[in-house]
Amino acid sequence: MKRLFQQIRLRLFPPIGRTAALAIARQRCASEPDLFCIYRRLPANVHIYRQPEEPCWFISAPWNDGSDGLILRSSRLLLISKQTGEVLYDGSANDEG
Repeated sequence: MKRLFQQIRLRLFPPIGRTAALAIARQRCASEPDLFCIYRRLPANVHIYRQPEEPCWFISAPWNDGSDGLILRSSRLLLISKQTGEVLYDGSANDEG
């Protein structure tokens, strides 16, 4: 019962909040904050193969390789732990097509 309460509390009041997760993503990507989209859950059009078991923030971010908008490709996705702030995934969202 205590573990269930802790899980619920973590989902409602994560140690790493939305603002902190965006700051981590901005530091990692060196982009303007208005270019990010943050989600509480994995967006329906995103397909990653190994989702972490811990709660995460899902952040869509620009690739920052100078060719944004010039190439047809998948979006960039970052998964940031709500517990530690660690970047658990930084790569393709596999959402092309």
